[in-house]
Amino acid sequence: MAELVAEVIPMEMVSPGVLLDLYRTGKTTSDPFSACELLFGRAEPELVREAQVLISRNGR
Repeated sequence: MAELVAEVIPMEMVSPGVLLDLYRTGKTTSDPFSACELLFGRAEPELVREAQVLISRNGR
């Protein structure tokens, strides 16, 4: 399974910017709402929206 992981980043090192970069580069397609809640304790609406936009752009 480790060969399928492109990036290993400790959760405490993930900032909103890092999370958006992971979506921007297509390295994650995790549900943004759940990811934000897990990483930051709550789902910031603007961050979730930005991540959703990046996911949809990568899906084209």
